[in-house]
Amino acid sequence: MWWLDLQIEWDRLDAEQLKIVIAALHADTDLPGKNQTNLLSVAFMRLVEEEPVSGLEMALSPEWRGMIEGELLQVVLRALFVRVEKDPEDAVAWLRKHPEWDSQDTKRELVETAAKQDISRALQLAGELGVMQEASYGLVTAASPAEWLLFLAAFREGGANSSEAKSRDKIIDSIAQRLSDGGPTAAQGWLDQAALNETEALAFMKGIRNAQDLEHSGKWIDWAAARLPAKKISSDVWSITRLWAQRDYKAAGEWLNQTAEGPVKQTAVTAYAEAVASQDPETAGQWAVTLPTGKDRERLLRQIRDEWKKKDEAAAAEFARKNGL
Repeated sequence: MWWLDLQIEWDRLDAEQLKIVIAALHADTDLPGKNQTNLLSVAFMRLVEEEPVSGLEMALSPEWRGMIEGELLQVVLRALFVRVEKDPEDAVAWLRKHPEWDSQDTKRELVETAAKQDISRALQLAGELGVMQEASYGLVTAASPAEWLLFLAAFREGGANSSEAKSRDKIIDSIAQRLSDGGPTAAQGWLDQAALNETEALAFMKGIRNAQDLEHSGKWIDWAAARLPAKKISSDVWSITRLWAQRDYKAAGEWLNQTAEGPVKQTAVTAYAEAVASQDPETAGQWAVTLPTGKDRERLLRQIRDEWKKKDEAAAAEFARKNGL
C-alpha cells in the first residue's frame, strides 16, 4: 500500500508531485473511502501551501470539492493564510469575489490562524475584514501581554469612531478575561504599563464581569471603585456581586463586611440581598436595612418580605412591621 509511505513524505513533495499523488489517490480503487478523503485533504493542504492560487482553484473545482467537502474549509483557510503572508490585499480581494466563503466565521478563523504566526498582520487583517470584535479573543489569546500594549497603541492612534470604539472595547474585554484569574495583584504590572484611561478601564471592568472569576470578585470591585465613577460601574458591580452571592454568599458577605461605605457598596448590597433573599431572607433583610431610605430600599424590603412569607409567615410579618411595610 504505497499511500502509507506518504505520512513521512509530504514535506518532500513539490507542487507537481503533489498533483500526481492527488491523481493517484483518486484512481486507486483499493483505497478505503475514509482514507482516500483524509489523504486527499492532506494533499490539497500541502498543494495550496506550494501554489495557493492554482491549488485552491483545483480544490474548489467540481471534480474535487465533493471528495474533500468535510475538510474544504481548512483547505480554503490554509490557502488564504499563505496568500495573506505574501499579499494581504490579495486574500481579502479573493474573499470578496467569492461570497460563498465570505462569512464572518471564515474571516474570523482566517484572522485567528494568521495570529498564530504574525500578530501584527492578523490585527491589520481583522480590521480590513471587519471582524475585529468577532476575532478579539483569538487575537488576544495568540498575542503576548507586550503585544496587547501594541493593540492599545494602535487603537489610540486610530481615532474613536463607533466601529473602532467597539473593536477596542472588545479587545480590552478579552484582555481583561485573560488577566482576571490572578486578581488585580497579578495583573498590576500590565495595568501599570497600559495606563488605561477611563473609557478603557470601563471596558476592562466589563471583561472582568464577563470572566466570572468569583475568587477575586471583591478585589476587582475594589480596584474599579478606586479608579472609576460609581455610577458608571454600577451595572458591573451589581452583576458581579449577584453572581458571587448566588454561588458563594458567605464569601460575598465577608467582603461586604469589610468593604468601604459608599455608592459602590450600596449597589453591591442591593445585588447581594436580591440574590440571597429566596434562600436566606433573614440575612438579606439584615443587609437591606443598611441601605439609604428611598424607593429602591423599600422595593427590596418588600421583595425580601415576599420571599420570607414562603418560608415563615410570622417572621415575614414581623419583618414587615419593623420596617413599616
